[in-house]
Amino acid sequence: MNQPNSKVFQMFLNSLTGFPSLVDNTNTSNCYFRIDWDSFFNREQYNYKYCRVRVKYITNSATTITYQQTGFVLVGNFASPYTSKLVPNVILGLVNVLEGANNGGTARGYLEVDTTTELGVQIQAPQGQQTFNLAVWRDGYGSTGNGAYAQFTTTYHWTAILQFELYN
Repeated sequence: MNQPNSKVFQMFLNSLTGFPSLVDNTNTSNCYFRIDWDSFFNREQYNYKYCRVRVKYITNSATTITYQQTGFVLVGNFASPYTSKLVPNVILGLVNVLEGANNGGTARGYLEVDTTTELGVQIQAPQGQQTFNLAVWRDGYGSTGNGAYAQFTTTYHWTAILQFELYN
């Protein structure tokens, strides 16, 4: 039996709770989840040569986020043949810092990444049970040395939909 040219799977994640198992949200810009990829894909990832991922990520608005902030990237700890082996994550998209509605005259902002209308990032299809990390990094991402210049630390919550496309 021939496989369709592609199959799409969507995963909903958030920094508060829920499926799949949230392991650590101490720093909400660096959350860890325990995912059984074989179960998620119904083992379909073994029938396809390629996998790409797209994402829609949005945070709650907060007064600590100002629209003047720039230089953030959203990363996931996927394996990819097209990224540097020195950097342990795949860049999923550039983070837009947007100005939200004012609350009593106090400016509020939020972070957003939306690559759902783009081709997506090619990754190696995840397999088995793994800890998945979704993180926001500052403009020092990929640099060696002091991690304080790279990792973004926040306390606001977010939601994300990851869309995986398996294809030949």
